Amino acid sequence: MREMSSRNCFEFFGFTLEKLQCHGDIAAFDCGDDDLNEYFRKDSIRYRSELMTQTYCFYQNGRSQAECAALIDFCNDSLARRHIPNGSRRKINHQKRGYQSFPALKITRLGIDVEFHGKGIGTHLLNAVKSFFISDNRSGCRFLTLDAYRSARGFYEKNGFLAAQLPEDEDDPASPTIPMFFDLRRIISG
Repeated sequence: MREMSSRNCFEFFGFTLEKLQCHGDIAAFDCGDDDLNEYFRKDSIRYRSELMTQTYCFYQNGRSQAECAALIDFCNDSLARRHIPNGSRRKINHQKRGYQSFPALKITRLGIDVEFHGKGIGTHLLNAVKSFFISDNRSGCRFLTLDAYRSARGFYEKNGFLAAQLPEDEDDPASPTIPMFFDLRRIISG
């Protein structure tokens, strides 16, 4: 069962997505990637103080943030109309199609604790995030965006994300990441 407990806390089928209260609580978090662990323990504090990102914890109900299954960072973003493939662009309300960009929320970092690898927590977390941001229209965003590592592209595609359509001069095949997006309206429209 899911319900909203507060503006920064959301229960979703046995898990809670909640704004991180204390970075000291995640000292035991280990996603198996030293750079990402370092980001969540140290760098995210600086980004948060600069009003650039916000870290959320995803943990099982009845547990605490210190026992989180995953951490995820968000920031505000926009998705340029030209980056949305025509098939998806046609699904946008006719009156809004002329906009040059649309409000979005960017997933800047996502890490799953090694204890939860291979258990579907990544998909569960993305479903919780999608529900969280359409619940009570929390931030007025139409899209979720992210820069997926090429090795993770299949995971995000399986979860409904599409690769952004980049103009030839912006596309860098050597880049380790691919810009992707998810239209939150798909959830509301069914």
